[in-house]
Formats: sequence, structure tokens, C-alpha cells
Amino acid sequence: MRSRNKQSLSFSIYSSFSSNDSNSSNKSMFSNAIFKAIKENNKFKLSSLFVENDMDIEIFNRPNKLSVTPLILAISLQRLDCIQTLINIGVDVNKQDQMENTPLHIACIDGKPKIVKMLLENEKLNINMLNCFHECPIIAACTGNNTECVKLLLEYNSYPHRRDNKGNSAIHIACEYGNIEIIKLLLDRGVSINCQNSHGKTPLYVACMEKHAKCLLFLINAGADVNIPDSDGRTPLLACYDPKIKQILRKHSKKTACSTITPLPEVKIPT
Repeated sequence: MRSRNKQSLSFSIYSSFSSNDSNSSNKSMFSNAIFKAIKENNKFKLSSLFVENDMDIEIFNRPNKLSVTPLILAISLQRLDCIQTLINIGVDVNKQDQMENTPLHIACIDGKPKIVKMLLENEKLNINMLNCFHECPIIAACTGNNTECVKLLLEYNSYPHRRDNKGNSAIHIACEYGNIEIIKLLLDRGVSINCQNSHGKTPLYVACMEKHAKCLLFLINAGADVNIPDSDGRTPLLACYDPKIKQILRKHSKKTACSTITPLPEVKIPT
């Protein structure tokens, strides 16, 4: 199971960069001032800079040398007032960073429902954009194990069936964390309980490998097939080494096997 730091993931990546640009042009100076205002959480300075720059929105979409836009920095630092100001003046809410993450990806990974809601309320937002790993925001929210963000995305009709570059869908990621609440949400939206990733692994297979017994039992009770093998021909029972998980699988493998046996037709013996 992945371990997560309480501090936001993006904070450590984006918050420490220097806003100073070696280029001394007026545009660079304005850009530096924008990033400085965000770091200082000064929404009034942001609005003032917008007016001073003749309301030219392009400089507010301009990324720094790390491909971080002002909006992504504001999200990483959780500057709610600055985020709202940037949205109000019309910044591009879909502008991507160097990993092709949108602002929505960042908010979902960091698990910030308030920020996610602010972005979702913008009619220009593309809720299903992909980053360089072919992850859409709902996969990012599952990667962050952020149930509230997943709920919001589904309320705004995020597509729950998207696969990343390893063939994992959101339900695979939810099973990696054993998050039953997210799994329920996804199943309610029609996600296949037996979908397989590029290695042939089902959500149940993932839950087994991560030793999530409660999640495994939930999946079985919801109709998951315990006997689907991966691309190497290994079933979850063969691949898993945890005794508790193996015991559950043995019990339900027998039930499944028995339930799938087709009875022989009745043969009438001639008298």
C-alpha cells in the first residue's frame, strides 16, 4: 500500500521554486510579481497587476521555467482567495504543467475538495483531460485516496472508465488502497468489477496483493470473480502469499467452481 505524507504532494514540488527570472523584460518582471503575490496570498495585488497589465490575461497563464502556472502554484499553496481571483479574471483552467497535469489533477492528487469544487464550477473546465501517464483527474483522486474528490468528480459527470498507460482504471487504484467507499461509488456508475489491466489483473487481484481482506470480501459479495488469471496465467490464489487472503480465496474459489458446474442431463435407463 502506498504511504502518503500529510503535506500536499504538489507543495513540495512547486512551492520552493524561485520566482526570479533571469530575463529582465517587462513581461518577466510582471510574471515574477504575479508569483510573488500568490506566495504572499495577496489577492488584491493580483487584481492590481491585472489592471496594470491592461487586463492582458496571457501573462497570468504564463508558466515559469518549471512549467508551473500561477493557478497551479496557488492550488499547491492552497491560496483559496488567489485561486478564485485567477479564475475570475479568466485564466486558462486547463493549462498543464510539465507532467501534463491540469490544475484539477493537482487539486485531486492533493485531496482538496474545496479547490476541486471551485474548478468544477468553471464551465470551461475539461474534467477528463489526461496527463503524461494517461491519468484523468478521477484516477488522480484515487491515487491520492481522496474519497470526497471522487464524489465531486462523479457528481459533475467525470468519465469513470478511463484507463492509464498501464491499463489501470480508477477501481484498480481504489482497490490498491482498499477504499471500499470509492469502489462502491465507481460500481454504482457502471464500472466493471472484473475489468483487467494491461497485466490481466482485476481489481480483486490488486486487493489480494495489497492484503486488503475487507476489500476482498466486499468485492466477492459484489460479484467479483476470484478465478480470473493474470496475463501470466496466475489466479489471485496462486499469486498471493498472505495466509488470511489465501484462506478467503480458497473458500470462495470452491463456491465459484461448484456454482459453475453444469449438471449432466438426465439419462433414462431403458427397462
